[in-house]
Amino acid sequence: MSDYVDSLQARLAAQRLSPVQAREGILESYVITNHKAAKAGLGDVAIDAGDEEVLAKLSRMMSDLFAERGGDFQAPSVSELRSIRHTMDLKLRFTELPPEISETHDMVCEILLEKAGESVFEVEGPEAAPAQAEDLTEAPTPAGAESEEVSFTEALTGEIAATLDEKAGGAVTESPFEASLRERLALDKLSPEDARDGIIECFVATHRKSLAPEGPGTESAAALQGRFEARIRGMMREFFTAQGASFDEPRIELLEKAKSYLEQRLGIHGLPGGILAEHNKICTELISKGRRFLEGVAVEIPTAEVAAAEKPSEIEPEVKPAEVGVGEPGEEIAEEPTVLPVEEIVARLRDELRELVRQEVSHSLSLSQKPSLPLKPPSGIAAHVAGRTVFLAWFDQPDQPGYHVYKREGSQWVRLTPAPLARPSFRLGSQSEGDLAFAVSTVSAEGKESELSTQVRVRV
Repeated sequence: MSDYVDSLQARLAAQRLSPVQAREGILESYVITNHKAAKAGLGDVAIDAGDEEVLAKLSRMMSDLFAERGGDFQAPSVSELRSIRHTMDLKLRFTELPPEISETHDMVCEILLEKAGESVFEVEGPEAAPAQAEDLTEAPTPAGAESEEVSFTEALTGEIAATLDEKAGGAVTESPFEASLRERLALDKLSPEDARDGIIECFVATHRKSLAPEGPGTESAAALQGRFEARIRGMMREFFTAQGASFDEPRIELLEKAKSYLEQRLGIHGLPGGILAEHNKICTELISKGRRFLEGVAVEIPTAEVAAAEKPSEIEPEVKPAEVGVGEPGEEIAEEPTVLPVEEIVARLRDELRELVRQEVSHSLSLSQKPSLPLKPPSGIAAHVAGRTVFLAWFDQPDQPGYHVYKREGSQWVRLTPAPLARPSFRLGSQSEGDLAFAVSTVSAEGKESELSTQVRVRV
């Protein structure tokens, strides 16, 4: 087992990976995760075999999935790897593993895919330069120069080793993010920016609790939390951009929607009840403090009592007596300008208004983007049932940012996702029994939606 851990650690420490190296790292993560499941007594999920035999079975499974989808196991794309990885999770029932095991596996796989050129997380800061061929090798870190990437790798390796009882650690102490969150909660009011940052810190704290509620910790865990915080921040920035709103000056009414969006992407609803309840309570309190802050800085509108206190001369118009002019017979008296009714003014200006509207529409059309190609629904949808929980996965479409999941109810399709999903997978706890049908649609960046995919049926 130590050989697989060492090999995976080396891949995580590399600055860049080829898709083939990422594929091998994902398979190694499956072997390590299977070992954890067996050690935890989860025999109904873990494959009962030696590590080499497990690796061979998983390699055959991945190769078969590539063949089914018209891909090449020997020359995989990052998009194919991500989609097939989610499908394998369903087939292997890894989605039923405890969060402290499954989340480490998810994080490792995402980092491997990120190093191979694609990630579901938005990376903040300047865009990285394209990797050269030599960057795909695992270059050693110079002595005395420990990078942030290496620190994060050590944190992940520490988690893997700790769950295998290969490494011990000290007691968990309050992290800087938890300390900052505690200080925000002690305040009576928070600006929208502080409320936003508090919600991000709450997600970091919740993630830490889900990984090790009372377990061992290491110094490198701070690097893990820092990396996770940056990714949560990037995901929230992505949400605000999709809403056409400013992340730097957030609207308080969007913070609740942003929270739900992050929970949907991270699958946080599967956490233990106590951790989830505390998470929701803290986020609700942060948003409430943000509303309280805005109530205190709202612009006051003068009331009727204020107007009544002013002097009559300041609010009453001055009325002059009417003057009557008498002219000589035959003399024309100049008429005062007549005030026209609004309807007549509009009628006289109708042609001008129409021309202005025509010009505005023409200008808008000239600036609009060219129509995009028709959206195609996702393919390769698969389903798995565990008790009353349904797990769905489908083939990822990297050019499109999101997906909606639908459930058949009677003669209609009912949408289950309040916001588009970013990952090609979905988990649902069903309250009903019998045959259930699901389908998935693709959602573009403009919010347009494709037709529904081929439906998949399961029995609960």
